[in-house]
Amino acid sequence: MSVDITLLPTGQTGFHRLRSQGRIYVDKTRMIYELAQSEDPVFLSRPRRFGKSLLVSTFESLFSTGLKDFKGLEIELLWKEKTYQVVRLDCSGISGKTLEEVAFVFEEKLYTALCRAGFNGKNESEKKLSLIGQMDEWLKSLIDQGKQVVLLVDEYDAPLTAQLNNPDMFEKVRNYLSRFYSNIKENAPAFRFIFITGIARFQKASIFSAMNTLDDITLETNYGSLLGYTQEELEKYFEPFLVHAAKTLKMSRRSLLDRMQEQYDGFCFDENAKYRLYAPWSVLKFLKRPASGFKNYWVDSGGAPSVLTEYFTSHALKNPEEFDKEQSLAKVELTDSSTIDAINPLALLTQAGYFTIDYPLGNKFFLRYPNGEVRDAMAKLYTDVLFRHKKVDLDKLDDVVRAIVEPNAQKLYDALNVVFLNIPHGNRNVITNEDSVRSHLIMFLLGKDIDVVAEKTNAEGRSDIVATYEDSAVVMELKFCKDKDQSPKENCEKLLKKAVDQIKKNQYGRELRGKRLLRLALVFSEKKRQFVACQLVD
Repeated sequence: MSVDITLLPTGQTGFHRLRSQGRIYVDKTRMIYELAQSEDPVFLSRPRRFGKSLLVSTFESLFSTGLKDFKGLEIELLWKEKTYQVVRLDCSGISGKTLEEVAFVFEEKLYTALCRAGFNGKNESEKKLSLIGQMDEWLKSLIDQGKQVVLLVDEYDAPLTAQLNNPDMFEKVRNYLSRFYSNIKENAPAFRFIFITGIARFQKASIFSAMNTLDDITLETNYGSLLGYTQEELEKYFEPFLVHAAKTLKMSRRSLLDRMQEQYDGFCFDENAKYRLYAPWSVLKFLKRPASGFKNYWVDSGGAPSVLTEYFTSHALKNPEEFDKEQSLAKVELTDSSTIDAINPLALLTQAGYFTIDYPLGNKFFLRYPNGEVRDAMAKLYTDVLFRHKKVDLDKLDDVVRAIVEPNAQKLYDALNVVFLNIPHGNRNVITNEDSVRSHLIMFLLGKDIDVVAEKTNAEGRSDIVATYEDSAVVMELKFCKDKDQSPKENCEKLLKKAVDQIKKNQYGRELRGKRLLRLALVFSEKKRQFVACQLVD
């Protein structure tokens, strides 16, 4: 079965072009219709590559040309309005080392967006007012004439996130942008509809301080599935491509869906945790080239977003031992971060899509990694932080991969010890128990694209770690020898025997007999900061 991959809405296709080319569009227009009725400015935060720009383009098409591009969609029977001039301002890419540089780029983009909506700005020699002052006069003239325009702002936070490692510049840019948003608020009657998107939500920055009537729908369950694909939508709109992918990979349809769900599903943005969503970018890239396998498309599309890289340039990531643990975050911290210094890293990671809402409880959200590709990305991020960006130490992990591929128990034991001994001294103190050893191991392996399952369950028990790579697999049972033990050597021997007995009794790895399999019992010494005992179990 062949499919026409040009029907997939990949790339930077705007809504008009997507529809005119007959590409697949997952119909969200009933929610779009509901949002378009808002009298207050609307704000929506979502991670990158989730369709924010397409949504902005959809609003632009709806308000500027009516139902021209909406044939056959739900909104066609609902929309009755006239058309409007649209000011579409894309703030992505706005940065600079000085406020003057930031302002120059911002005003260039703003001037172009205003002119497309009928603004007649004065040339350089005639200017007596700033651009924002001229915009103010223009908006007031629209009000006097009883006219309205639509304002769409995409990636409002880009100029701010570019300054996350420079608090002074952040504050200057915030104050500068506040003038723009305050002017929008002062001339509210000139706008039929205002829609603003971004990744990070800075409560006291720009739009939130200047526009106190802003309707933030980021966590609203009614719009929890506005961006991203639900399981039902995936199977409804992409069925021929799913069949093609299953055939290409020689998998059953059910197995394919299970694997896609594990790798690309799991994002949740609503406060009641009602919807689980696929990352559109990953789904579309995978369906376009299924023979390439289940790659980390969302994570790899341009690397970590600036909202993370800029912040973590000058702020510490949580300790690496936290890597594979459940996290919790006060609900208010997702909506009310007051200053740049008060931003909780977990809130930033959640807004950027690297953590997602698992479930709400009381005044907290409990968080987890949404899926396999994000878990891999976080392993790489934590590993990089742990080794303090030293490439020579990160390269030592390649020996671990080679030992698993062979597979070779002695080489794996030696390679793991080299890695643990190369952890910078200040970071070694976080290895305090068996859980922290396991977290570090999982992090190292995931960071090198090894498939890892922690505490894998079979009918008899749960093994600590199962690592697989192609047709090789390693089962590890870990024990931790504490400093306070009176006879460390004797105790390590007892712990090693206990680990061996667990592997044998519980038949760990029996489900992997088709692979080249190693079953290892390992004992880690708190005092020596390395593994001190290893036994291969037949």
